[in-house]
Amino acid sequence: MLAVTLVKTSVDNNASIDDTILELGELSKSIFGDGSSPLEDFVGKYLPEIIHYLGNNLTPEEVCTALGYGR
Repeated sequence: MLAVTLVKTSVDNNASIDDTILELGELSKSIFGDGSSPLEDFVGKYLPEIIHYLGNNLTPEEVCTALGYGR
């Protein structure tokens, strides 16, 4: 849900996709260090769907559920 929340914040602030990806990379690096990141992999795979769901006013938790990652 952390990655979806970051995308939501970026969308709410009208950030570009490039800025969103850059910020996600920085967050991922701070959590996982250099190398492969589950956050970046998740957003890379689902970014269009995440933006679609957020545009339809779903919460980050609802977006994760819609993508099959719900609790």
